Amino acid sequence: MLFPSPVFLSIFLPTAVGLCAIFRAPRLRNALLIVLSVAFYAWGGGWNAALLIVSALFNWAISFGYLSASRTRSRLTTAAAVAFNIGVLGWFKYAGFVVRGLNILLNVLLNVLLKGADPIAIPEPAAALPLGISFFTFQALSYTLDVRAGRAEPCRNPLDLILYICLFPQLIAGPILNWRDAAAQLKVNKMSWPSAAVGLRVFACGLAQKTLLADELAKLANAAFDCPADARSAPLAWIGAVAYTLQIYLDFSGYSRMAIGLGKMLGFDFPENFRMPLAARSMGDFWKRWHITLTKWFTQYIYIPLGGNRGGRARTLRNVAVVFICTGIWHGAAWTFILWGLWNGLFVILERANWIRADRMPRPLAHIYVLMIVIIGFALFRSSDLAKAGEYIVSMFDFHALNYVRVSRLIEPLNIKAIASLAIGILVSVPVAGVRNDARGGWRKYAAGFASAALIAWSYAAIIASGHHPF
Repeated sequence: MLFPSPVFLSIFLPTAVGLCAIFRAPRLRNALLIVLSVAFYAWGGGWNAALLIVSALFNWAISFGYLSASRTRSRLTTAAAVAFNIGVLGWFKYAGFVVRGLNILLNVLLNVLLKGADPIAIPEPAAALPLGISFFTFQALSYTLDVRAGRAEPCRNPLDLILYICLFPQLIAGPILNWRDAAAQLKVNKMSWPSAAVGLRVFACGLAQKTLLADELAKLANAAFDCPADARSAPLAWIGAVAYTLQIYLDFSGYSRMAIGLGKMLGFDFPENFRMPLAARSMGDFWKRWHITLTKWFTQYIYIPLGGNRGGRARTLRNVAVVFICTGIWHGAAWTFILWGLWNGLFVILERANWIRADRMPRPLAHIYVLMIVIIGFALFRSSDLAKAGEYIVSMFDFHALNYVRVSRLIEPLNIKAIASLAIGILVSVPVAGVRNDARGGWRKYAAGFASAALIAWSYAAIIASGHHPF
């Protein structure tokens, strides 16, 4: 049922919007949304839906410990909250990665100290990764930390916090919500048909991004990344890297756009998560446009507590490095993600230290500089391991003569549909083709409604034809 599957589009979404329109009282509607959200998550995540409830109730209970706690007890309570939230995330997402690293390290030491000894193999945890755990864990932790810092009032009703943690439109892949903003909306929860109409248009655009463009670009990217290194030419490597960059942007921003549109249909305003990042003119600017809510989370809860830009240039650059290491780790349990975070952080640091002055470059050159860093970075991000990443990036700059095998590998995935998806993907990723969500009265309103219905029907047909491809 996880969207954008046929069951979600044809059954779950109309039912959810229809029932929320019937239950107009905010409390009744919120209760209904909890039931719908838990059912939505349970369909894709099974019994891990209980983890959502436990996370919400634990953070709700712990937040009341701040009201009458001494400073020492308050610190212990905060430590317990951080340990619980990060511990749950670490166990499910990173335990296997840590155990694999420990096995390698222990066996290296064993070979040095006791040559010929039998290898050690610590069993890896078999826990399945819960859907969206990085997102709902960060929301739960931000609630507790905001209450601890006095930036937010404790939630009196545990049902409100449960809904904040598990609200289905943004549960799987964001955007990350702030409790202070969500709490005010939960009390009112105004649902209106004009807002729902705007939400439908936004949702349709996001759905089309994901199903009509990102899923098609994925085929082109897969052809390049799955091609053997000795048969992969530099043009194919660049086409694949560009296709994957567009794929992950259109997929991720499409999901965020769908979440924002669904939120509007149900009476909520979610924050913007992408703002044309591929049009950035510096890496610092890129990270103000890409996954905006994650950048704000790390700024609020890691960068500023470490000292931010106070304490001199060296400390500021150290804090930036820590944030980008955390960004890489957050995205996945692999060295490729960590190195991707360091790669992005390196250029942000070089810009902060004024060793790269993107602001003094001519505008076209600044765009090319950013795109080169981003595309190479996503080639690393897409690779299954560091060895494959090294092979792929080397092939991007291996401009040897094209032999028959390499030419055939280059031409094979370049059909009309792939070329059209690549061209349209580039067009919709720049500001001149930005989607307007505010179609006003007259013929524009009806044209926008017709276009939205057509996009949803087209996307639905594409899902039926090719199958559901989750984010």
